[in-house]
Amino acid sequence: MPSTKKIRFFKQIAIFLSIVWTVMTYTFFTYQLSNEQTHIYHNTITKAKTTTNQASELITWAFAQKAKAREKNHTLDIKTDFSLRDLIYSMAEKQGSILKIESNYLDDDMLNLDESIKNVIKNVQNTKKDSFTTYSRDDKQYLFYIKPLIADKSCIQCHIHDDKKPGDILGNVNISMKIKTLKEYNSTNFYFLIFTYLSTWLVGLALIWWVRYRSRKYFDEKTKNYEESIYSLVDMMERRDSYTAGHSKRVANYSSLIAQKLNLSEDEQHLIHRAGMLHDIGKIEVPDALLLKPEALTSGEYELIKTHSKVGSELLSREPFYDLASIVLHHHERYDGSGYPYALKGDEIPFLSQIISIADVYDAVTTNRAYRKAMCKEQALKIIEDGRGTLFNPDIVDIAKEIFIEEELNNDISQMPKNMIEEIRFSYYFRDQLTGFFNINYFKFLLTHKDNYKTICAYHLNFVNFTTYNKKHGWKQGDKFLQDIATTISTTYEDSIIVRVFGDNFLILHLDKHVDMDVTIFDSFIECDKIKIDFKHINLLDEGIDSFDKLEDIILKS
Repeated sequence: MPSTKKIRFFKQIAIFLSIVWTVMTYTFFTYQLSNEQTHIYHNTITKAKTTTNQASELITWAFAQKAKAREKNHTLDIKTDFSLRDLIYSMAEKQGSILKIESNYLDDDMLNLDESIKNVIKNVQNTKKDSFTTYSRDDKQYLFYIKPLIADKSCIQCHIHDDKKPGDILGNVNISMKIKTLKEYNSTNFYFLIFTYLSTWLVGLALIWWVRYRSRKYFDEKTKNYEESIYSLVDMMERRDSYTAGHSKRVANYSSLIAQKLNLSEDEQHLIHRAGMLHDIGKIEVPDALLLKPEALTSGEYELIKTHSKVGSELLSREPFYDLASIVLHHHERYDGSGYPYALKGDEIPFLSQIISIADVYDAVTTNRAYRKAMCKEQALKIIEDGRGTLFNPDIVDIAKEIFIEEELNNDISQMPKNMIEEIRFSYYFRDQLTGFFNINYFKFLLTHKDNYKTICAYHLNFVNFTTYNKKHGWKQGDKFLQDIATTISTTYEDSIIVRVFGDNFLILHLDKHVDMDVTIFDSFIECDKIKIDFKHINLLDEGIDSFDKLEDIILKS
């Protein structure tokens, strides 16, 4: 999984865990809050029951006392003597309750009562047992507890209830008590509970996002190292071959733009850019002699060049580049199966490889190479169009052409050496090993890029009878003779290009100007051993010379 996907994945995990942790914390908090409130509710019921029982017992005691007084012919009126009802009400009020001692409810009495209270009263009348219910008033919860007053022997003896018999309901004691919230019941416990769960929740979130931060930091560092590794490899390529490195950067840019236009994901856009940067990394195992060869490759040389895609894939097959390996491996496959290394067709080729393939071809044909001049944009676009359905995926061609049309070409891009190291590397192909000046390969390269010059002035020098001189004085002396000739030319014409051809022939070239050459500088060389000089001036562009064979024909005919 690419680093950006891993970062996004771990972020999603952190968000998910945060949600789960929040839900869990809230669930446990509300559960404990509910348990505390249930405890308060049961305590309120117990308190109400206790209060009504006390009131009931006090009333029963009062009736018993009054019954005793009647038996002894005492006159005792509890109501008038010490107001029992007021005493009980006062006791209940001190406990924050509203307690009432009432006779049996009539239908008219219950008209204005809450429906739940009506049901409780009816239940008490039917069962003659305690009952309770809850009801709301002014957004607050209340408990209504009612206890029936059952007639017993002492009650019957009281003249107040002489129409009742034991077991009848004389009346009831009911109490209305507010069911306190936890905050009202025990504020210390309430705030402690909130603090505990809030701190637990915050610590959990902090832990989750700390792990997320550490993982993000780890992947950021890994991505940074990954990018640095890529640019180190590109830098290594550039030090070896600045053209290949520049080509890779342009292919990466083209590929990214095509991927963006195709609405590929951001991860795929990053991935193809990295793959484009390293698609030719396998060329580090290809000899310079092949990479810089200024003419067509032989079939054997081409087979060796083709190994670079496999080599590149092998180099990238480990972390942190393994996700690039397959793309690099198949970037030379062709849509019709004519590519390499496995001749894959159509959708068998990774889609990102197909994008790099078309970007690679376009940049290759629009930049100057050692063996040919760059094509113009129109020619390059025609090559892309001609490859529709054969070399390239038709779905990519139109998008790629839109990108290529918009992008400006840099006509100064060349495979020519840009530093001393590249000069030395090029010298294996362009330098004459005997004289240290240029050989025939450089002349061919110059003809390939002749359109860059207004004129190419050439002088051909042929030293006649040099073979005889060689036989007489030996090859070593003959080599010295040729070296002295070249040194004389370079000393006299410092800005000239000296090319050794045919062993004992020289071409003296001047670019963008005509120079009259004085052949008398060679008089000291032709005074001995009957050596003569055939001398001919040729303007390569005026003569239409675009190959060495044409130059040879002109020289031989003269």
